[in-house]
Amino acid sequence: MRFDWLWNALTISALALSASLIMTTLQSLAIKGLTWQQSFGAILQGAGLAAIGSSALTSEGQQKVRNILKKTGVPERFQSEATLIVSLMVLGGVYSLYNFLPGRLYENGLSSYRQGELSDAEENFLQALELKPDDERSNIALGEVYESIGDLEKAIAQYKQALSSGNPKAFNNLGRVYIDRIDPILRRKTFSSLRPTYG
Repeated sequence: MRFDWLWNALTISALALSASLIMTTLQSLAIKGLTWQQSFGAILQGAGLAAIGSSALTSEGQQKVRNILKKTGVPERFQSEATLIVSLMVLGGVYSLYNFLPGRLYENGLSSYRQGELSDAEENFLQALELKPDDERSNIALGEVYESIGDLEKAIAQYKQALSSGNPKAFNNLGRVYIDRIDPILRRKTFSSLRPTYG
């Protein structure tokens, strides 16, 4: 009981960090709006955090938690610690989701790209980069989407982002885009030199 203030402070910190990660995740997923599954998941997470938060912050909530913990057999002297453990479990779940999503979004983007759904692929890669800005795989894949639709400037920007990792595919793709950009100029010069001159 002597350290309850510490366990309660740690509980509040864990909940605040969880809320922050959830907000970051939602902002990245909301680039072009949320699907109903994403909205439902966000509502569930928010409701869970609100329930745990109210139990940690209000005396009424703390009393409810004490009653629940008493019914489950947790001694009164360990109730603050039990609440902290629950909040750390929530934080662990939210953090795991936060780390899992960029890879999942990347895979979804690749699948959409292979099926020719370039708008969906772009959205998935952008969301992945919102969550993990230094993911060169998503930069390269997004560059390929832009290259496919003919937006070479955006493709170059994405490939340049991936260059810092030293990924050879970024160098290769960037070189290909530069060649494609100047190819019409080279072609014109070549053909103009081959034109017959009259004199």
